Amino acid sequence: MPAFNLNPGSIIASIFVSGFGFVFFKYGRKRNAPIFVIFGIAMMVYPYIITDVYWMLGIGAAMTGFLMYLWKQSF
Repeated sequence: MPAFNLNPGSIIASIFVSGFGFVFFKYGRKRNAPIFVIFGIAMMVYPYIITDVYWMLGIGAAMTGFLMYLWKQSF
């Protein structure tokens, strides 16, 4: 496992995923929904651990899809 990946795709993907995480974090704090806060923090942190662009975007899409499902169910 490389120490840190500085290719442009990885940096852009981490900013993209972390941005979604920040939005979910703020939404969870505003609505007092702890699952959104937890997933938001996780989405802001895991790009530091996962360095592969495809895995990063795949995990981010899965987490976002799950949160959108909860949101549509009026969680």
